[in-house]
Amino acid sequence: MTFDAVLDLRSTFPRFTPEARKANRPVVDLLARIGAKKNATPAQIALA
Repeated sequence: MTFDAVLDLRSTFPRFTPEARKANRPVVDLLARIGAKKNATPAQIALA
């Protein structure tokens, strides 16, 4: 995924670099697995 350098501020945030997204993928996968067990989205689990 790439972000438009002019229109999208995420293109300047370090947390959205490809390396950071790759490093955080295990956490996203964990949230998805927990969400599947609880019938919730990963976002709902993260907020809980």
